[in-house]
Amino acid sequence: MGDDATRFQRPRASPAADRPEARRESRERAVELQDLRRVEARLRILLAAASTTASRASILEACRGIGQVICDELGWDFVGVWALHPSTWVLRCTDTWSRPESGLAALECSVRAAALPPGVGLPGAAWATRQVQWFSGDGTGDHDPLVASHPQLIMPPSFIAAGLRGGLAVPVRCDEDVLTVIEIRGRRAHDPDPALADLLDTIGVQIALAELRGRAELRSELAQRELEEAREQLEAVMTCAPAVIATLGKDDAILFLNRSWPYLNDRQRVGAPWKDFVEPSRQAPMAAALQQVFESGAHQFHQVAISGPDGRARWLSNHVGPMRIGGSIAAAVVISQDITESKQAEVELANAQRLASVGTLAAGVAHEINTPVQFVSDSVHFVRDAGAEVLALVETLEALPRLVLDGAPSAELLDAATAAAAAIDGADLGYLRDNLPKALDRALEGLERVATIVRAMKEFAHPAQKDMAAVDLNRAIQSTLTVATSEYKYTADLATELGELPPVVCHVNDINQVVLNIVVNATHAISDRLKGSDGRGTITVRTTRQGEQVVIAISDTGGGIPESIRSRIFDPFFTTKEVGRGTGQGLAIARAIVKDKHGGDLTFETQIGKGTTFLIRLPIAGKPRSG
Repeated sequence: MGDDATRFQRPRASPAADRPEARRESRERAVELQDLRRVEARLRILLAAASTTASRASILEACRGIGQVICDELGWDFVGVWALHPSTWVLRCTDTWSRPESGLAALECSVRAAALPPGVGLPGAAWATRQVQWFSGDGTGDHDPLVASHPQLIMPPSFIAAGLRGGLAVPVRCDEDVLTVIEIRGRRAHDPDPALADLLDTIGVQIALAELRGRAELRSELAQRELEEAREQLEAVMTCAPAVIATLGKDDAILFLNRSWPYLNDRQRVGAPWKDFVEPSRQAPMAAALQQVFESGAHQFHQVAISGPDGRARWLSNHVGPMRIGGSIAAAVVISQDITESKQAEVELANAQRLASVGTLAAGVAHEINTPVQFVSDSVHFVRDAGAEVLALVETLEALPRLVLDGAPSAELLDAATAAAAAIDGADLGYLRDNLPKALDRALEGLERVATIVRAMKEFAHPAQKDMAAVDLNRAIQSTLTVATSEYKYTADLATELGELPPVVCHVNDINQVVLNIVVNATHAISDRLKGSDGRGTITVRTTRQGEQVVIAISDTGGGIPESIRSRIFDPFFTTKEVGRGTGQGLAIARAIVKDKHGGDLTFETQIGKGTTFLIRLPIAGKPRSG
């Protein structure tokens, strides 16, 4: 049996046991035994703390478990875990534990309902001071200097009624940040143990670090999960994007590709040079755009045609921009879209627009043709009637030679001569001699006018050519003005000042469309200004050469463009005309043709009350090639 078993045996009588030295030795052994038990208790508490933090338990579980171990080792009875309520800024007991045999279940319920401001009560003092608080009094304030000088340590009446006396409170903290406080109470007071207090302070720090480490790991896991979800979403978006998105390095290698280009070969892959998938003759625009991006960081836009798997041309629109990492350009991002269908739609729209213009002008053109045709008709009728008279005269005159040759009597010859003279007088040969040539000239002039109109219509409505070609721009403009005669003839006079121009490389049908749209707009502007009067305006068309460009200036004497709408006149579908008179597409299409398709410019100058001049600038050599 051990010391505890022999503790209650009757001591043997020994005179030596009553000696002072023996009593002193006995007290020393008792102190040593007590110190040993304290050391063992500390070790068990430390071991339990290490096991708890290693198990990655929650902070509530760790605090409750450590409190139970302390109670078991020190013979205390109650554990409460306190935390700061963020909205009310008071401490509330989030968990409690008591020995089953202690009869403190009712106390647990009352403690859970309590609220302590930081600094009040034993838990509040530990929270406020961030230090272990050890209280060994009865908590009533009577005969307790500590409580007398620190009233906040007075125990709640419920604790006193339950027979609890001293206790301690351990802040679970990391530096100045307190996460929770472990409160431990017992019915038996314990003298403060500085070594144990230091150990509990260390354990509180360990629990706090473990909790913060767990929170950090949880945040990291959540962030990693969110990152994975974001990556999956990004990959899904990139896959569904209606464009091929690639990242190209400075060494021309493909660093990223959201999906394969369907119109290139199957050898393409990340890490391969982009030039492996583009024909050498098509590489220049992309190479030039990449160089500009890496050197200046400026975004580049260009279009390029490549050959598809079926050998047919495919048009790509490329947007090339810089990818910056750490303030420097590390790669280039290329967004490539197949715009072949859009290109085809542009051609179809241009053809439809041209045909729509022809349809709009059809009535006017028919009227223009009707006038010279009427000249021809009137002249032909005059010649026909004159011819009938001349033929009747010839028939009468033909009788005289026959009678003379046949030896007819004088009386019969006289009658025939008389009839011929009467026929000559009736035919009015002088009138016919003066007007027959004029009638024929009018007929020829009318036919020439009809031919001019038909030729102009043919040139205007001729199917567009696929490629640009050098054309006589002045002649094209004259044809367009001829076709548009019916639009302006009743409203304005036309003045042309066509300078000497070299052949201009362009899509002539598109330029014809631009000129027509602007002339029609000029006519409407003059009509609006002169509405209700008999006046007429003037439309002036000039062509000049300026360096490597030609300029077509179309001026009108309308009312000018109000300042409030000047920034919008080239916007699609913007119009100030009444319904049925304009769609708002004319100037938008004109600008797209001039700027995008020809590399030129379309601007205007206007003065209120005086009119507007539209300036079409076209490069003589055609649109410059990208790169």
